[in-house]
Amino acid sequence: MIQKVTFQEAYTYLRKNNEEIQLELNLLKNNCLNNSDSNLSKIYLIKHRVKEPESVYLKTKRKDKSLDQIYDYGGLRLLCLFEEDIFAVHMDFMNMLKNKDYQLKCCSAYNWNDSSMESLKTEIDKYFDGCKFEKIRRSSGYKSVHYVIKRNSSASVWIEVQLRTLVQDVWGELEHSISYKKGGVHPHIKKSFYLLSQDLSNIENLLSYLKEVNQKEHAGEDYSNKLVVPKYFLKYENKILPEFKSINIKLYNCYAEYWAIIESIDNQLISVDWVKLARAKLDDFNNHLSVSQLKENKELSYWIGMENAFLLFCEAKHEEALDAYKILLIHYSEKYCVHFRIGELYYLLGHIEQSLYSFDEAERLLVLEEIDHVNYYRIKSKLAYYYWSLGDEYIDISVAEISEAEKIYSQHKKYFDKSQYEQLVNNICWYKLEQYIVTLKKLEAEGVDSEGNDELLNKLNVTYSELKTAYAVIDSLIRENNYESSNLLDTAAWYCYWEYKKNNDTVYLAKAKEYALSINRKKALTSYPYKSFKTHMNHIQTIMSAK
Repeated sequence: MIQKVTFQEAYTYLRKNNEEIQLELNLLKNNCLNNSDSNLSKIYLIKHRVKEPESVYLKTKRKDKSLDQIYDYGGLRLLCLFEEDIFAVHMDFMNMLKNKDYQLKCCSAYNWNDSSMESLKTEIDKYFDGCKFEKIRRSSGYKSVHYVIKRNSSASVWIEVQLRTLVQDVWGELEHSISYKKGGVHPHIKKSFYLLSQDLSNIENLLSYLKEVNQKEHAGEDYSNKLVVPKYFLKYENKILPEFKSINIKLYNCYAEYWAIIESIDNQLISVDWVKLARAKLDDFNNHLSVSQLKENKELSYWIGMENAFLLFCEAKHEEALDAYKILLIHYSEKYCVHFRIGELYYLLGHIEQSLYSFDEAERLLVLEEIDHVNYYRIKSKLAYYYWSLGDEYIDISVAEISEAEKIYSQHKKYFDKSQYEQLVNNICWYKLEQYIVTLKKLEAEGVDSEGNDELLNKLNVTYSELKTAYAVIDSLIRENNYESSNLLDTAAWYCYWEYKKNNDTVYLAKAKEYALSINRKKALTSYPYKSFKTHMNHIQTIMSAK
């Protein structure tokens, strides 16, 4: 039997070594955080602590150990969101320990299946010889991986590292608080924790499944985004268009032919053949230019740079297009078109914060410059879509943007055609419907009678009134067969479904199904065919299964 440790001895030992333990914990934490390019980036949260004297004292009694046989004076906890992340983090954690000259004394794997334990051990064996590997089964269901480590070079204290999921950590903390180290725990409590561990396993599996579904969803969107090209060209800053005739008559003729190709896209979607034709003509234009002409003429340099970047975008070469626009931004940061196109490309590449920053800059510059009204309308319409696609929290911004587009259209109708009117009235109804649904769900979740919800209820009523007016316009276009896009039918169907839900009026449900069955009769005129198709299918499934 080991000689008993007194509380004073435990207290003195910790006081003596506290500074070194803290230093080692901080160093190890930084080593984990400074590996963002590895699987260690999957660590969601890092927690650390120095053991309290009371805890050390009790452990010497409970485990019958001396002070130099305790290895968890300092504890670091690495928490992941998903169970499968554990193995990826384990792999690079072993690599990091070896590279940073750590010694791995032992590793304990709690309640993993045999294949998982073998995977863990295999990674350890790649980097460390003689490490003790323990496969531990606990009836409590506690699931984790523990390491005892120490720096070879200078450290005299051992650190325990625990690797597990956030869910397991919450469960472990609860068990620790209620039953661990408390002696004489009621058997019902032990049994309950065992049963809870079974449910916990189901929760972990469900979370992994949800992650898989989410990854597939994002993969589909990423694939779709890779195919996205601009729906329109922007008639940017016409007032600085170069005087091509004064430079070179052949250059002017090339420009005229190129611009005729560009303007032919105005009322149709960009096609591969169109891009090839435009690219060939722009290359022809470049052949009549000299380096000195580009250096001497700022307007010419800007124009050719914008056209090249635009065609790269049309070719779905998003990263190349973004780089081209960024180069232009160095010298033409006051041009709203550059910022807007950069915002579009950042969005498609998944960099949302940079995208919104670029859109903000574009909008700030828009109000400072007299621009083409059709441009202004198109940008506002596009911004409404981008904000809508970011989720419910942005729907009010989306509605505000499409309202601005409506004002521009109303004040300058002569510049717009029938297709733009159809797009506008559909978008007004669609975003208003989305705003109505978001507000309704929020009100239902918080309770109509909740304090402060009078304003929310008033917003719902106002939105619903505006929505009915917007729907009447698109319903009229559909009845007169005066429309081209299937989006109009989808919006009408979805509106009627929510009218049915509001009043339980089966007339609206029948109308919703009628619209839904007609969607395939029209084309989806959109730059985002995947998202449009997915939205239509979700609506159709919901509507057609309603009774």
